[in-house]
Amino acid sequence: MATQFVTCVRCSSQICGLSTACLNCGAFLPVAPMPMQHVRQTYGVQEFPGKLQAVSIIQIVAGCLEILLALFWGVYTLILGVVTMGIGLLLIPLPLVLLAVGILSLVSGFKGLNKKINKKLSFGVAISQMVLLLGCDFLSFAAGLTSVILLTQDDSKAYFRSIGQG
Repeated sequence: MATQFVTCVRCSSQICGLSTACLNCGAFLPVAPMPMQHVRQTYGVQEFPGKLQAVSIIQIVAGCLEILLALFWGVYTLILGVVTMGIGLLLIPLPLVLLAVGILSLVSGFKGLNKKINKKLSFGVAISQMVLLLGCDFLSFAAGLTSVILLTQDDSKAYFRSIGQG
């Protein structure tokens, strides 16, 4: 929803419609102010949408869980390999994929928290997390799906356009 502002008659600055005096020059606003103007919210480099911060946090948490799961599956695969005399080592790609996606999730999440988010990296990590459903990793799938939903919201798209990643 657009924010409504009143224009000061003396200095022409934009003041919230609830103010009785101009915050810039101190002039009293008339009882019947000029018509309210809708000011469209635009994102500058300093304004970072909360949804993108949520994506970053989700990716950090999911990345930590994926790395821990990769360590568990790595040990399990090695034990299975010893017990089955090497046949169980055919499952070694599973923990390696989990480890790779976990590391990428952490990188993407920390870049996002530092407000240096990369749209392609974030989407790539989210899609990779969703692909982990093939390995029955439901938590990573949920994190990836949530990230994709938040990244495709209008304010997230507007922020990416404002930083030249639209």
